[in-house]
Amino acid sequence: MTDVEAVRTLKFFNREMAKATVLGFNAFHTMEHYGNLVTYLRLKGIVPPSSERR
Repeated sequence: MTDVEAVRTLKFFNREMAKATVLGFNAFHTMEHYGNLVTYLRLKGIVPPSSERR
């Protein structure tokens, strides 16, 4: 993605935001969901793949 494309605005949740901002939001939101999954796995006694010792 070029700098020009990254700052191009688009509508996201009824707001005008830069494309780079929307991509950043998506990345952090995905990490938040992964954190929730890790909690559920640990409650079930499962070690998440990202925490396994190799």
